[in-house]
Amino acid sequence: QQAHPVAPDAAYDLLGHVAQPDVEQPQGVVPALGRDGRDDGLLVEHVAGVAVDQLADERAQALDLRPDMASLSTGSVNFPTIVYENPAALVMDLAARMREFGVLPEIEVFDLGQIELARHLIAEGHLARPPLFQICLGIPWGAPATPEALVAMRARLPEDAVWSTFGIG
Repeated sequence: QQAHPVAPDAAYDLLGHVAQPDVEQPQGVVPALGRDGRDDGLLVEHVAGVAVDQLADERAQALDLRPDMASLSTGSVNFPTIVYENPAALVMDLAARMREFGVLPEIEVFDLGQIELARHLIAEGHLARPPLFQICLGIPWGAPATPEALVAMRARLPEDAVWSTFGIG
């Protein structure tokens, strides 16, 4: 079981329409699930930084809730009207906070270069092994949702990677 307690207005769409997240809303979700311990079979994941114009501290607020997992995008991606910026320094900062709080990063990759940054972070000890990857396909201006793109991206993942994928379009 997996729960993504993201506030309804804490999202952006592929056209770049950004809604500012409300960190107070997810705080109420986990207790509402009746979660009093980590042995309940429920896996809670938060999205770290759903608004593209947030600073590092704002993007890391969801980590204060100590979810089991949180997304970690390892690079920037161009959407049709915005750039979802994830410079290497920000990625390393979020990875360090996740490690400090015992939060498992779901490493989101939208192209091959982002896999290369993730491999570097793993080699340098910023991300633990085995890494968990989410290969994101079909996002405008990212890797296309094609078998060829999936095969190429899968081939660059570390051998011990646990991975999943989704495709849009």
